Amino acid sequence: MSKGTNVPVAAGAVRIELGWRSGPGVPDVDASALLLTQAGKVRSDSDFVFYNQPRHASDAVRYEGKNPQGAASADALGVDLGRVEPEIDRIVLAASAGTIAGWDSDSWSGPSIGYGTFVSGMVTATVLSLFDTVRELGEARGELARTAVEQERLRFSRDLHDLLGHTMSVVVIKAEAVRRLAPRDLEAALAQAADIEAVGRQALTEIREAVTGYREGSLAAELERARSALEAAGIEPVVRQSGPPLPPQAEALLGWVVRECATNAVRHSCAARCEIEVRAGEERARLTVTDDGRGPARPAGSGATGGGPVGGSGLKGLAERLAAAGGTLDSGPDGRRGFRVVAELPVDAAERAEPELTEAAS
Repeated sequence: MSKGTNVPVAAGAVRIELGWRSGPGVPDVDASALLLTQAGKVRSDSDFVFYNQPRHASDAVRYEGKNPQGAASADALGVDLGRVEPEIDRIVLAASAGTIAGWDSDSWSGPSIGYGTFVSGMVTATVLSLFDTVRELGEARGELARTAVEQERLRFSRDLHDLLGHTMSVVVIKAEAVRRLAPRDLEAALAQAADIEAVGRQALTEIREAVTGYREGSLAAELERARSALEAAGIEPVVRQSGPPLPPQAEALLGWVVRECATNAVRHSCAARCEIEVRAGEERARLTVTDDGRGPARPAGSGATGGGPVGGSGLKGLAERLAAAGGTLDSGPDGRRGFRVVAELPVDAAERAEPELTEAAS
């Protein structure tokens, strides 16, 4: 049997001899056995069997002594497979020679040989434990890869919702305008049709950027798109912006909020006026969007007020994005008539956001 060999055994008990070839200064060989759990661990000292501890507590492994063979010797171990405990996953055999090159056998005492045998066995167990560690690391890498795929799917679904929800709302509104204007004002209807074409082309570009994960949002561009969408829906837009310029990541996050709020105002609010205000400070930025419409209904039993987003999955997804960047998003009735969304986040949102969510925002 060569070293490192896994040997299938059909018998209920086996006897293994570990021998050493004769040579100058080579005395004898001492064999040992380690009983390991599935995790590659030794439960206690009793799971180590050698000449000074000749039998395991379960009697599954026994040290049977030496079998002299001329100038060399062999150590024998007996294994009774029927007595191996369920906790034991494998039995590792090791051997150590009583002499190392240049050392006389007389300098080796019984305890020294036993200690060498013990060290040899423990080294073998450590190597096997490392194999298990490598396997566990491989499994961990696989789990991380699966998590990354799930995060990317979540990012993509959020981006598609936010991109297509806004775009399709604008397309529907302008298509309705074409239908109304065509009988009486063909030139105005053609202008609306040209807008539909432009919106569609822009949507294709944004979808390609979302697929590759390299979409870079601009707050100024989103504010202008929101203004255009609100005007097309017959809602008066009021846009105000103050404070120093924001970093790109913070602009991108607030841009997503502007887009979602404008889409909701067009689709659900029945509003006549929508106010969008951006205030940037040295440390934090605040976005407030208020309309005078009815807004999305709050689920029954949730109460009339309270923090957190009210509405569909779009606002909930945005709340998660802002939370990952250290920000907050609250939405609900503004206390009078209409609906209000308030988003706040630190200016250094890029340093706080989780990588997955930062990519989703950018």
